[in-house]
Amino acid sequence: MRSSEHRRRGRIIVSLAIVSTVFAGCGSDDDASSEETALATQFIDAAHAAGIAERMTVDQAAALYGTDASNVCDAFDGDLSTSAKNVLFGNLGQRRRKTITDEAVTHSRLVIQTYCPDHLDSFDSAVKDLDPFEKTR
Repeated sequence: MRSSEHRRRGRIIVSLAIVSTVFAGCGSDDDASSEETALATQFIDAAHAAGIAERMTVDQAAALYGTDASNVCDAFDGDLSTSAKNVLFGNLGQRRRKTITDEAVTHSRLVIQTYCPDHLDSFDSAVKDLDPFEKTR
């Protein structure tokens, strides 16, 4: 009888753990997903208004940037490293031709403006002397 009582308690504990995990998981995924969608919508609206990234969708932007665009914003935590400058400003190889365009600068600025606006001054300072390879306007 003692053994069956332990099994019953074990089943109750496992059931409660599963239920609480399901409820906890549902709320956090929905919150992150709605925040990603809201930020992605804001970015896409700004990009399309600027005449860039016309084919990019909200789903693509959400997948690419998430809730914090860490792939872009983290580069501006502190001073820009040489490798961050090379990646951000299109100087991937010493013999390669500069490939940055004014659209790329606008795109990056809108990402920062949307996902990490506290880094906007750092970005503007970093690109102020940049001469894009190709100008679209």
